[in-house]
Amino acid sequence: MEQRGQGTIEYLVILAIIVVIALIVVGLLIQTTAVGGGIGEAQSKSAWKSSEPFAVIDFSQSEDANLSLVVKNNSGSVLHLNDVNVSGVSLVDTTTGSHSVRNFAPNSTRVMTVNVTAEGLPECQSGNTYSYTASEVIFGYDTSDISGRTQVGKSPLTGTCS
Repeated sequence: MEQRGQGTIEYLVILAIIVVIALIVVGLLIQTTAVGGGIGEAQSKSAWKSSEPFAVIDFSQSEDANLSLVVKNNSGSVLHLNDVNVSGVSLVDTTTGSHSVRNFAPNSTRVMTVNVTAEGLPECQSGNTYSYTASEVIFGYDTSDISGRTQVGKSPLTGTCS
């Protein structure tokens, strides 16, 4: 009769260990998802660099109200970029002043920009962050075989105003 409650004690100890491990796992999950509160500039730029057929290899929004994207043709073929649209506003190629880029060669880049104040987009104060959701960034383009294709962003454009 000396070991009458041993089975119950062992069961309770094992249950306590499982509960402690579960609490540690939940705490770690909450801590990793709460850091930063959202996607940061580095993660946003990393995601955009790998998108296809068009990648955004760099972007910035300045205090003087210009939003600029460096767009790269990540496909293996020549494309016709009809429009780069951010939050309903078309960006302009800084070289030609046009909304479109004809014969956009593979691995080539173009700087697309827009004056956000003139177009009614949110202004940027130096040091503050800006963000455009993934669904607000749309590329309209044509391939050699198909016209009227679109690419919707897969990551928000998030950064710090300069």
